[in-house]
Amino acid sequence: MKLSIHRSIKVRITMWYAIFVVLMFALMLGVLIISQHLSSRDFYTDRLTRARDEVIASVQTLEDLKDIDTQTRTEVSVSIFSEGGELLQGQKTFGGEFNADKLRVRVGSKDNYWYIQDARHVLRDGTPIWIRCYISSSLEERNNAVLAISMAIIVPLLIVLVLFGGFRLTKQAFQPLDNMIGIAEGISDTSDLRQRFSRPGQRDEVARLADAFDKMLARLEQSVQNEKSFISDASHELRTPISVIRAQSEFALDKNRSVGEKDRALEVILDRSRKAGQMLSQMLLLSRMDFQRLPLNMERICVSELVERLAQETQSLADARNISILCSIEPDVALRCDELLFMRAVTNLLDNAIRYGRDGGHIWLRLTRTGAGVALSVRDDGIGIAEEDLPKVWKRFYQVRKSGDNSGSGLGLSIVKWIVEAHGGTIGLHSAPGLGTEFRIELPGNAEPDRDARSREKSNRKSPG
Repeated sequence: MKLSIHRSIKVRITMWYAIFVVLMFALMLGVLIISQHLSSRDFYTDRLTRARDEVIASVQTLEDLKDIDTQTRTEVSVSIFSEGGELLQGQKTFGGEFNADKLRVRVGSKDNYWYIQDARHVLRDGTPIWIRCYISSSLEERNNAVLAISMAIIVPLLIVLVLFGGFRLTKQAFQPLDNMIGIAEGISDTSDLRQRFSRPGQRDEVARLADAFDKMLARLEQSVQNEKSFISDASHELRTPISVIRAQSEFALDKNRSVGEKDRALEVILDRSRKAGQMLSQMLLLSRMDFQRLPLNMERICVSELVERLAQETQSLADARNISILCSIEPDVALRCDELLFMRAVTNLLDNAIRYGRDGGHIWLRLTRTGAGVALSVRDDGIGIAEEDLPKVWKRFYQVRKSGDNSGSGLGLSIVKWIVEAHGGTIGLHSAPGLGTEFRIELPGNAEPDRDARSREKSNRKSPG
């Protein structure tokens, strides 16, 4: 039987359930009837065989036929025939040919059934006779008939009950799914991602599915909120440089302005354009990070050399504020990481330390091995961060405001945090107002000494570049 795929799951399960129950009932009934029939045949065969043996033992001559009891104690009746089929003793003949030792069923009249068994016997004087033993099986046949009639009534009722009960059970089992469908349709109609599928007290598979949907909705809701916040913050941050560029452009186009004033306006426009471009580049990078479209190019590098080189390159920016970068770098530390992203994370932390450090101050850059990998810390003695603002520094576009400085975009620390977590590491922050700030990165991985580092360094020094 092929059930249509367009029917609902509840209907299909109910149909299969009903078919299964009816087939099992029919199978059990069939086994019962066959077992009863085989048992009855064995029972009647045993009685007929014993009656036949008793007759054979007591009949040796034709005279003995007169004394034969045609009704035995086991309710078996006996008829005796000559070789030619003439009835010599007994009442019933049943007609037909004789067949030795084969159990047969004969119908005497309506609702009257007999098991019969024939046996050929030779008397003492050589005369052959046929002994036919028979026993009524009408009770058994009537029971079978009653059983058949009962089944004709019971089976349809059973099918109806199974269909009704199966549909009720299936409907009850699928009720949570119907509720989930209603909630999903409500979310689709209202775009309200705050709705949830889980219901208290449920512990079955549907409840687990609802929990999985709830987690997905929570992440989706958070992503939508982050996207809205990101768009709002980005539009707000870009509004200022665009307004400045527009105002300076109008100022420079004024014919009454001198060449010097126009040049200064163009310098402002160029500076704001560069900052807007940097911000857009960082926003694009964060967008790729959010959607996991920024693959990591993992390779084994000597981070000791890399961090030292970055410190030297950053010192020129620190010199503008008379800030000294003091390095404590453990030599020959190697690590598997994405070199470009690792460089960006360290550079962002150093730029942040320079921006919020104090004039004539210091930056301490430290790289060490740990039992689990590598630890990198960047500490300054600048303005510091208030305790209530510490959780906010990882938010996009958030900046610790410093008088006279608006050069940052507020995206650097968000990028650093993503890079560290993408490498399976952690980043921590300690700060106090007026005492400075320290960022500490811990990255897992193989941090054994890089044996080839010194040879590469010598080779680089010898090369023309």
